[in-house]
Amino acid sequence: MESLLKQAIVDALDATWHDIAEELCHTPLSHWDESVFRFFFVRAFLRRNPEARCHVEWNKIDLVVQCFDENALVEFKFYLAEPIYNLTGKRLRFKGGAGRKNFREFCDCVAKLASIEKAPWQMRQRERIDAKLLILAYVHRHDLLGEKAFRHWYKDIHLPNDLPGKDSFSTVKTFESIVCRKSNSEMNCKLFAVA
Repeated sequence: MESLLKQAIVDALDATWHDIAEELCHTPLSHWDESVFRFFFVRAFLRRNPEARCHVEWNKIDLVVQCFDENALVEFKFYLAEPIYNLTGKRLRFKGGAGRKNFREFCDCVAKLASIEKAPWQMRQRERIDAKLLILAYVHRHDLLGEKAFRHWYKDIHLPNDLPGKDSFSTVKTFESIVCRKSNSEMNCKLFAVA
């Protein structure tokens, strides 16, 4: 039987994605980061499930969601490369960006969720974890190509063979891209489960 909490998280992420599409008309991607994305998600989840409890930055987990007598660990990865400009408007360089280091960070997050039973807090308390989820949101800029583009790393994810959790990593849902005309880019989102 499918977890009620997992389905509620999918539904809230659907609503979040809709809210973000509307918000991008007013607030360009250059003003976004992981905590803003997480706020939109928590707001959407609590609107649909007011009895739920959400704990941010809990034991080095981005978000713990408690609802329907279930516990879910949710990690967020929000990747964006935005240009930095000087005060005259000249583009200097990019802040953030895709690459091997960034992808290693993503893989480390998968491994962390896969081996959560070895975390010190879990070794002490043996909390029941019903779902371990990873929400990936990344922005594809059309002016960045190859390994400098997040799409290169995350459109079709190929985890290293020796990565803990590789065999239990699965896609729950891929969302339709949102186009941000102001930044000539598109935002993408995927929800993954780690068993």
